[in-house]
Amino acid sequence: MGRSTGSVVLRTDHVKLFFPHPGTGDLVFPTITEKGRTIPEGSGDPLYWDYTVRAYDAEAHELTIDFVVHDHGVAGVWARDAQPGAELGVLGPRTEADPPLSVP
Repeated sequence: MGRSTGSVVLRTDHVKLFFPHPGTGDLVFPTITEKGRTIPEGSGDPLYWDYTVRAYDAEAHELTIDFVVHDHGVAGVWARDAQPGAELGVLGPRTEADPPLSVP
């Protein structure tokens, strides 16, 4: 679901953002296999929260999500300390179609 404003699509759904572990910096992200969603063995639990997508520009490959910056919590601290190139995992938005098992 969404509405288009030029090349920008405003989503009415949400995505899950996966954050690096604050102690190790490891980004634990599920993969989709023929058996469903799996987490790498021994990697620990992923750290993720749901966020509403504010905008997505397919041409620029830019996803806009608003964060509240805090001095506590995984997401708030990540937002406070993030530098250009900082990585997050993104899952979603939901779709009625099954995702491909591989992406070129």
